[in-house]
Amino acid sequence: MEILRVENLSFSAGEKTILENVSFSLEKGQLMAICGPNGAGKSCLLRILKGLQRPKEGRIFIEGEDCTRKEKTRLLKTGLVFQDADVQTIGETVERDISFGPENLRLSKEEVRKATEHVMEFFDLQPFRKRGPETLSGGERRKLVIAGVLAMDPEIVMLDEPFANLDYRGVQTVLKAIVKLRESGKTVLLVSHEVEKFLALCDSTLIINGGRTVFSGSSEEAVSHFKENGILQPRGAFKDLSYLEEES
Repeated sequence: MEILRVENLSFSAGEKTILENVSFSLEKGQLMAICGPNGAGKSCLLRILKGLQRPKEGRIFIEGEDCTRKEKTRLLKTGLVFQDADVQTIGETVERDISFGPENLRLSKEEVRKATEHVMEFFDLQPFRKRGPETLSGGERRKLVIAGVLAMDPEIVMLDEPFANLDYRGVQTVLKAIVKLRESGKTVLLVSHEVEKFLALCDSTLIINGGRTVFSGSSEEAVSHFKENGILQPRGAFKDLSYLEEES
């Protein structure tokens, strides 16, 4: 079942064109990698899908509904984890941080409690319940932010450079969280230039260069398009492009 379809999406900042005629689609429950060189427009694409920016042209469909001019609908149906996890951790404790989002959705106290407990259990965060976010490791903080987004129950979860500034163990922590999201039925969009860490886990890959779609298809086929589009060519077989199964 198709959950997201983007048609000829364009965006400009002043006289500068950031995205031009970007098109792709994604099936429900899939994990898609979005790759491209610096300045390709990847993060801008996520912000538009989230409803934080309005496209100049094009259309966005979520679950078959045209949400192009419905920013509030996109805000509810998508969740975005920014590259800097610290800007999204605002609660004094892990528990309060997770409950912040559901509270802002004006859910009842019981609904907030259930949503908070569910994601803490889902991501094994109960031992950190009363700890301050600042006491967590980099990987744990990013997992906390993903949990906070998941507590608002979006249809699509988007992550912008989720492995940035993490050590090996932190990368594995975040990867396991992403895989659990997909296994739970969530659709995931993952922007990262560190493709060797996760590409073999992805169902599909979108390559953007110069604000344009240059490839959309299987992740294994995408590798042959990396070099010509300024993406670091990973070494080894495609099946090895994941840090998830390797020993720490």
